[in-house]
Amino acid sequence: DASTCSTGGPTWDGVTPYSRAEFNFWAVPGSVTYDISLIYGYNVGMEISSSDSSCDAYACTISSGCPVSGPDGSCYSPCCSSVDDCAPGALPAGGGGCTNNAGPGPNSPFYYGACYNAYAFPDNDGAAGYTPADNVDYTCTNTDITLTLCPGTTSDIPKKKRSAKFLY
Repeated sequence: DASTCSTGGPTWDGVTPYSRAEFNFWAVPGSVTYDISLIYGYNVGMEISSSDSSCDAYACTISSGCPVSGPDGSCYSPCCSSVDDCAPGALPAGGGGCTNNAGPGPNSPFYYGACYNAYAFPDNDGAAGYTPADNVDYTCTNTDITLTLCPGTTSDIPKKKRSAKFLY
């Protein structure tokens, strides 16, 4: 349950939406690159922070307004315009609702507006040229990282680069 932070796991088939924290300790030695991804949906609020105050903290908590509601208060992928769209998976081989499995989906603007420091579509970092390509991942030179589930904080992390224009 998204509001009570119950236990459980995703089914990886689009049936169970889930929030995802991603960490890469190998890309830059002595550093960690991290992000919050909502590409597969949302089921639990989270915050990524560092003991180094110069590193950005990322947080995402969605309390209401989910465009495609899932089980137990979760939200389906921004790539899906309906529950049936997510049935073959949040990112099905045919591209689903996110352009070429890279660009924005029909509900990416909602996710981007709610959690602007989280991936709202697969290429939210700009790697394939889709926009907005905003501050969705961060490399911290301190590997002492904390992931907090159900943090009680919202997406009030300062916006680094903000663009509301979506190119599909």
